[in-house]
Amino acid sequence: MQKVGFWRFELPAGMDAEDREILGWTPAEIARVTDLSLPVARECVDLQWSATYPHKAALLAYLRDPARIIPGTKCHSAHACRMCPCLAGQSDMGDGTYLWPEGFAHYVDAHGVRPPADFLEHVEKFAGLR
Repeated sequence: MQKVGFWRFELPAGMDAEDREILGWTPAEIARVTDLSLPVARECVDLQWSATYPHKAALLAYLRDPARIIPGTKCHSAHACRMCPCLAGQSDMGDGTYLWPEGFAHYVDAHGVRPPADFLEHVEKFAGLR
């Protein structure tokens, strides 16, 4: 499945590998810092798109549909949003073509993150909006 809505960790200024270990980051979290194939959430914000996208309610319903939670992917703790102090989900979700974290809807709804065009087309076709 193609991944969408997974983010590269942003390091605070001056933080290095030793600091990450002191903070208790797991090896997987440290690897996500250096995975340049993942976008930084703040770089995906498009407030104009968010305010004008005509199918936003349908998109959010699709992203939040509990039937899309993938069994066995629940983390031991909720994911902290990269842009605000809220918790944004614990599981991975998917539809057989795409895989996204449960909190992806939060980023789209609360922060105006614009999903990739191919994912939007996929959701629109699946939801009968095209």
